[in-house]
Amino acid sequence: MKPRISAGRERALSMVEVLVAVFILLLLIAVILPSFSRCQCQAPRINCVNNLKQVALAFRIWAGDNDDKYPMAFYISDSGQPLWPDSSNQFHYFQVMSNEMSTPKIVICPSDPGRTAATNFLADIDRNKVSYFIGLNADQSRPEMFLAGDRHLTDGKPVRNGLLGLTYRQSVIWTKENHAGQGNVALVDGSVAMMRNEPLDLRLPHDGTTNWLVFP
Repeated sequence: MKPRISAGRERALSMVEVLVAVFILLLLIAVILPSFSRCQCQAPRINCVNNLKQVALAFRIWAGDNDDKYPMAFYISDSGQPLWPDSSNQFHYFQVMSNEMSTPKIVICPSDPGRTAATNFLADIDRNKVSYFIGLNADQSRPEMFLAGDRHLTDGKPVRNGLLGLTYRQSVIWTKENHAGQGNVALVDGSVAMMRNEPLDLRLPHDGTTNWLVFP
């Protein structure tokens, strides 16, 4: 007698069905992988944004304890100018806020090439262990001014002594060494903006005020 075939037995997949399944799988991979890759590339920048938010908060807390002045306006020379307006000493502004910061890692952008975090704010930190510029004349009455941000910002010329003055509609761009040619900026109001090159110059004060930035 011939064996009886059970009605519930699964039949084998045809070649067409196998090809359709493979096609769907490849299609899903093609859709998911770019999204995953974008997420992986964006992770350092998102971490950078979080760092700058903590930096901006540290500035505000420090100012709240010091007559509403940022360290740049509090520590001044005999002539009334900021005490550390050069690249070699810019890190001191972060150093004086060490009580408001949990770790020196906050002042390092995760994707900044060649910069590593200091082990502490007292004896180990210097300009090479800082990723962010500081707005020397940032003032709490001017919420739109740049307070801190990624250091790969330029007006097309090398920054002299770490100091760069920017005004509204001035040509200013991010270099391509970090964040795929974009960058992050903490504003005086405490917010952090992820900026491209196109609107960057329009984010500066509109009344002709120069936003002086000191770079590490």
